[in-house]
Amino acid sequence: MCKTAIIMSEAEAMALPQSKRPLNFRIPSKIYHDVFETVGAASMCWEPKPAGVFDSSKASDFAVELCFKIAAELERLGVTTEMMRDQFPDSQTPQPQNKTMMDITPEESERLAKEGRPAVTQREMPRYQCHKKVWALKIEAVLRDSQIAAVEGRETDGSATLVPSDTAYAPFKVDAAYVRKHNPQAGGYYVVYEDGYTSFSPAEAFESGYTMIK
Repeated sequence: MCKTAIIMSEAEAMALPQSKRPLNFRIPSKIYHDVFETVGAASMCWEPKPAGVFDSSKASDFAVELCFKIAAELERLGVTTEMMRDQFPDSQTPQPQNKTMMDITPEESERLAKEGRPAVTQREMPRYQCHKKVWALKIEAVLRDSQIAAVEGRETDGSATLVPSDTAYAPFKVDAAYVRKHNPQAGGYYVVYEDGYTSFSPAEAFESGYTMIK
């Protein structure tokens, strides 16, 4: 079965069996983003760092493949798109609504061609340069509450205190949810987006993508 790009509206997608819908109608966007963030973070775990050029397209392929596997497992467990939308109101992955990626059979491809909507073999998507403005602090140290709790003989709340490299900024606390999701590490960056979303980025990934605004 080949991956193809087709033009499909939400109504058309939802009329298909769940396993035949485009990926952005099978899993929530939060899961999609979490998978890509985790794959990106995992790619920075080598010590010492390997030589050569990092193949981001292969890493992206792995992330997409994992998203399809997650979608298949959710469907095997009987979790429907409608159920996921109740839990995750923003349940679509960040792809144009009318141009999505999905798996279709040769028969489906023939049907689409007869309807004047031929499927096209998958190729590299158009590239875009990021123009986002973010606020960020480089992290000098991460003081996890679990370490302090062990000394004090109490249960941890799972939070952590981030110590900025720039001493003009005071250490600040991040909650357990942030720690579980992002696993902040010394040397990386605490990042805040324009919509208030907070994240963590390894130094190499952040510094290759952002330049400080003077």
